[in-house]
Amino acid sequence: MKRAVDKNELKTVLKHAAVMLNELRTGLLLPKSYYDLFMRVCDELHVLEMYFADVVANGKSVVELYQQVQHWYDFYWLWSHCFFF
Repeated sequence: MKRAVDKNELKTVLKHAAVMLNELRTGLLLPKSYYDLFMRVCDELHVLEMYFADVVANGKSVVELYQQVQHWYDFYWLWSHCFFF
């Protein structure tokens, strides 16, 4: 995700963020391992937050950014549920 942030590729950033958050849905990890994963995801979410702030500071409206995030989430949700479940 950080490479996509550096390249300012919003769609790729959103794809990586969705995959990352989906990893939290596992029940296969021991509590300590899940905690470690959760903390890494929280660190990455901070990077995502800073990226969103930068995108807005560079002229994209918050509403437009919100709509793109929602659109990508809808697409990702449909894609993941059609092919993996």
